[in-house]
Amino acid sequence: DYLGLELQYQKQFTEAFSLGGNLTLSQLNGNYEGGQVGATEQWNNFGPQGAYASQPTPFQLGHTYGPLSADVPVRIRAFSNYTRKLGPGRFNVGAIFQYTSGAPYNKTANSTDLTPQLASIGGNSYTRYFADRGNFRFADTYRTDLQLAYDLPVWRKYTWFTSVNLQNVFNHQQVATWNTSASTPTSGTNAGKFVPGSSYGQATTKANYINGRTLTFSTGMKF
Repeated sequence: DYLGLELQYQKQFTEAFSLGGNLTLSQLNGNYEGGQVGATEQWNNFGPQGAYASQPTPFQLGHTYGPLSADVPVRIRAFSNYTRKLGPGRFNVGAIFQYTSGAPYNKTANSTDLTPQLASIGGNSYTRYFADRGNFRFADTYRTDLQLAYDLPVWRKYTWFTSVNLQNVFNHQQVATWNTSASTPTSGTNAGKFVPGSSYGQATTKANYINGRTLTFSTGMKF
Protein backbone atom coordinates (compact mmCIF):
# COMPACT_ATOMS: atom_id res chain seq x y z
CA ASP A 1 0.00 0.00 0.00
CA TYR A 2 1.62 3.26 -1.15
CA LEU A 3 0.49 6.77 -0.29
CA GLY A 4 2.44 9.86 -1.36
CA LEU A 5 2.30 13.62 -1.65
CA GLU A 6 4.75 15.56 -3.81
CA LEU A 7 5.34 19.32 -3.75
CA GLN A 8 7.43 21.06 -6.43
CA TYR A 9 8.79 24.55 -6.86
CA GLN A 10 10.92 26.20 -9.52
CA LYS A 11 11.60 29.83 -10.40
CA GLN A 12 13.83 31.63 -12.88
CA PHE A 13 15.02 34.56 -10.76
CA THR A 14 17.17 36.08 -13.50
CA GLU A 15 18.06 35.11 -17.04
CA ALA A 16 21.10 33.33 -15.65
CA PHE A 17 19.97 31.98 -12.26
CA SER A 18 17.21 29.53 -11.35
CA LEU A 19 16.25 27.75 -8.14
CA GLY A 20 13.89 24.89 -7.43
CA GLY A 21 13.23 21.65 -5.67
CA ASN A 22 10.74 19.04 -4.65
CA LEU A 23 9.54 17.45 -1.43
CA THR A 24 7.97 14.00 -1.33
CA LEU A 25 6.10 12.72 1.72
CA SER A 26 5.15 9.08 1.45
CA GLN A 27 4.58 5.75 3.13
CA LEU A 28 4.92 2.23 1.77
CA ASN A 29 3.43 -0.60 3.82
CA GLY A 30 3.05 -4.28 3.08
CA ASN A 31 3.70 -7.78 4.34
CA TYR A 32 6.14 -9.08 1.73
CA GLU A 33 9.30 -7.77 0.06
CA GLY A 34 9.29 -8.28 -3.69
CA GLY A 35 6.85 -9.64 -6.21
CA GLN A 36 4.26 -12.26 -5.33
CA VAL A 37 5.89 -15.19 -7.10
CA GLY A 38 6.51 -18.85 -6.44
CA ALA A 39 5.54 -20.26 -3.06
CA THR A 40 4.35 -16.92 -1.72
CA GLU A 41 1.33 -17.03 -4.03
CA GLN A 42 -0.28 -19.62 -1.77
CA TRP A 43 0.33 -17.58 1.39
CA ASN A 44 -2.72 -15.44 1.86
CA ASN A 45 -5.54 -14.78 4.29
CA PHE A 46 -8.10 -17.00 2.56
CA GLY A 47 -8.84 -20.70 2.53
CA PRO A 48 -8.32 -23.32 5.27
CA GLN A 49 -5.24 -21.55 6.66
CA GLY A 50 -6.67 -18.09 6.21
CA ALA A 51 -8.54 -15.45 8.14
CA TYR A 52 -11.12 -17.90 9.49
CA ALA A 53 -8.58 -20.01 11.36
CA SER A 54 -8.82 -19.97 15.16
CA GLN A 55 -5.09 -19.08 15.45
CA PRO A 56 -2.83 -16.62 13.51
CA THR A 57 -2.29 -17.83 9.97
CA PRO A 58 1.15 -18.97 8.75
CA PHE A 59 1.24 -15.92 6.51
CA GLN A 60 0.58 -13.56 9.41
CA LEU A 61 3.21 -15.24 11.57
CA GLY A 62 5.94 -15.08 8.93
CA HIS A 63 4.92 -11.91 7.12
CA THR A 64 3.82 -9.16 9.47
CA TYR A 65 2.40 -5.95 8.03
CA GLY A 66 4.26 -2.64 8.21
CA PRO A 67 6.76 -0.34 6.44
CA LEU A 68 8.71 -2.10 3.68
CA SER A 69 12.41 -1.58 3.02
CA ALA A 70 11.70 0.94 0.23
CA ASP A 71 9.63 3.15 2.55
CA VAL A 72 11.07 6.70 2.50
CA PRO A 73 8.83 9.07 4.53
CA VAL A 74 10.69 12.24 3.52
CA ARG A 75 12.68 12.90 0.37
CA ILE A 76 13.98 16.40 -0.46
CA ARG A 77 15.79 17.52 -3.61
CA ALA A 78 16.76 21.19 -3.91
CA PHE A 79 18.68 22.45 -6.93
CA SER A 80 20.08 25.64 -8.40
CA ASN A 81 21.59 26.53 -11.74
CA TYR A 82 23.65 29.45 -13.02
CA THR A 83 24.52 29.98 -16.68
CA ARG A 84 26.45 32.74 -18.37
CA LYS A 85 28.24 33.36 -21.66
CA LEU A 86 31.98 32.95 -21.36
CA GLY A 87 34.10 33.57 -24.42
CA PRO A 88 32.68 31.83 -27.48
CA GLY A 89 30.81 29.31 -25.34
CA ARG A 90 28.52 28.97 -22.35
CA PHE A 91 29.59 28.22 -18.77
CA ASN A 92 27.20 26.49 -16.37
CA VAL A 93 27.30 25.75 -12.63
CA GLY A 94 24.68 23.47 -11.13
CA ALA A 95 24.18 22.16 -7.60
CA ILE A 96 21.73 19.76 -6.01
CA PHE A 97 21.12 19.03 -2.33
CA GLN A 98 19.64 15.66 -1.44
CA TYR A 99 18.06 14.63 1.85
CA THR A 100 16.62 11.14 2.32
CA SER A 101 15.08 9.81 5.51
CA GLY A 102 16.37 6.49 6.76
CA ALA A 103 14.98 3.20 5.49
CA PRO A 104 13.24 0.83 7.91
CA TYR A 105 14.75 -2.41 9.14
CA ASN A 106 13.42 -5.28 11.20
CA LYS A 107 14.24 -7.07 14.41
CA THR A 108 14.32 -10.56 12.92
CA ALA A 109 16.21 -13.80 13.22
CA ASN A 110 16.01 -17.24 11.66
CA SER A 111 14.00 -19.52 13.93
CA THR A 112 13.32 -23.24 14.00
CA ASP A 113 10.64 -22.86 16.66
CA LEU A 114 7.79 -23.91 14.39
CA THR A 115 4.16 -23.84 15.42
CA PRO A 116 1.98 -26.65 14.06
CA GLN A 117 0.59 -24.24 11.46
CA LEU A 118 4.02 -23.13 10.28
CA ALA A 119 5.20 -26.74 10.12
CA SER A 120 2.15 -27.57 7.99
CA ILE A 121 3.31 -25.36 5.11
CA GLY A 122 6.69 -27.05 4.86
CA GLY A 123 10.27 -26.11 5.68
CA ASN A 124 12.14 -26.39 8.95
CA SER A 125 12.71 -22.72 9.73
CA TYR A 126 11.28 -19.27 9.11
CA THR A 127 12.13 -15.60 9.64
CA ARG A 128 10.75 -14.63 13.04
CA TYR A 129 9.76 -11.05 13.78
CA PHE A 130 10.46 -9.90 17.34
CA ALA A 131 8.82 -6.50 16.74
CA ASP A 132 6.41 -5.02 14.23
CA ARG A 133 7.69 -4.91 10.65
CA GLY A 134 9.70 -1.75 9.94
CA ASN A 135 9.70 -0.76 13.62
CA PHE A 136 13.32 0.49 13.43
CA ARG A 137 15.02 3.05 11.18
CA PHE A 138 18.47 3.53 9.73
CA ALA A 139 19.99 7.03 9.78
CA ASP A 140 18.84 9.90 7.60
CA THR A 141 21.39 10.93 4.96
CA TYR A 142 22.16 14.03 2.95
CA ARG A 143 24.70 15.22 0.42
CA THR A 144 25.41 18.03 -2.04
CA ASP A 145 26.48 17.46 -5.65
CA LEU A 146 28.10 20.03 -7.93
CA GLN A 147 28.60 20.24 -11.68
CA LEU A 148 30.80 22.60 -13.71
CA ALA A 149 30.17 22.50 -17.44
CA TYR A 150 31.22 24.37 -20.56
CA ASP A 151 29.60 24.14 -24.00
CA LEU A 152 31.41 25.40 -27.10
CA PRO A 153 29.53 25.72 -30.40
CA VAL A 154 31.56 24.16 -33.23
CA TRP A 155 29.46 24.05 -36.39
CA ARG A 156 25.71 24.23 -36.98
CA LYS A 157 24.13 21.99 -34.30
CA TYR A 158 27.45 20.47 -33.25
CA THR A 159 28.63 21.49 -29.78
CA TRP A 160 31.70 20.40 -27.86
CA PHE A 161 30.92 19.86 -24.18
CA THR A 162 33.08 19.39 -21.11
CA SER A 163 31.76 18.72 -17.59
CA VAL A 164 33.16 18.01 -14.16
CA ASN A 165 30.83 16.34 -11.64
CA LEU A 166 31.49 16.25 -7.92
CA GLN A 167 29.21 13.96 -5.92
CA ASN A 168 29.14 14.60 -2.17
CA VAL A 169 31.29 17.67 -2.71
CA PHE A 170 31.71 18.29 1.06
CA ASN A 171 32.74 14.65 1.58
CA HIS A 172 30.36 13.94 4.47
CA GLN A 173 31.22 10.49 5.82
CA GLN A 174 27.78 9.31 6.85
CA VAL A 175 26.66 5.94 8.14
CA ALA A 176 23.51 5.02 6.23
CA THR A 177 22.98 1.43 7.45
CA TRP A 178 24.48 -1.00 9.91
CA ASN A 179 24.67 -4.68 10.71
CA THR A 180 21.35 -6.21 11.81
CA SER A 181 22.32 -9.89 12.02
CA ALA A 182 20.94 -11.89 14.95
CA SER A 183 20.10 -15.42 15.96
CA THR A 184 17.56 -17.38 17.98
CA PRO A 185 19.26 -20.16 20.00
CA THR A 186 17.38 -23.43 20.36
CA SER A 187 18.79 -24.23 23.79
CA GLY A 188 20.29 -22.58 26.85
CA THR A 189 19.18 -19.50 28.76
CA ASN A 190 18.55 -17.58 25.52
CA ALA A 191 16.52 -20.30 23.84
CA GLY A 192 13.83 -18.76 21.66
CA LYS A 193 15.07 -15.23 22.32
CA PHE A 194 16.44 -12.56 20.02
CA VAL A 195 20.24 -12.51 20.37
CA PRO A 196 22.05 -9.72 18.45
CA GLY A 197 25.21 -10.66 16.60
CA SER A 198 28.61 -9.39 17.75
CA SER A 199 28.53 -6.59 15.15
CA TYR A 200 24.88 -5.67 15.59
CA GLY A 201 24.29 -1.94 15.21
CA GLN A 202 27.76 -1.32 13.76
CA ALA A 203 28.94 -0.24 10.32
CA THR A 204 31.15 -3.13 9.24
CA THR A 205 31.74 -2.51 5.53
CA LYS A 206 32.02 0.47 3.19
CA ALA A 207 28.56 -0.41 1.88
CA ASN A 208 27.17 0.87 5.20
CA TYR A 209 28.33 4.41 4.33
CA ILE A 210 27.16 6.77 1.63
CA ASN A 211 29.73 7.29 -1.11
CA GLY A 212 32.44 9.81 -0.29
CA ARG A 213 33.46 12.62 -2.58
CA THR A 214 33.55 11.31 -6.16
CA LEU A 215 34.84 13.22 -9.19
CA THR A 216 33.96 12.32 -12.75
CA PHE A 217 35.02 14.10 -15.92
CA SER A 218 33.41 13.84 -19.34
CA THR A 219 33.89 15.52 -22.68
CA GLY A 220 32.62 14.96 -26.20
CA MET A 221 30.49 16.16 -29.06
CA LYS A 222 26.73 16.54 -28.95
CA PHE A 223 24.38 17.41 -31.79
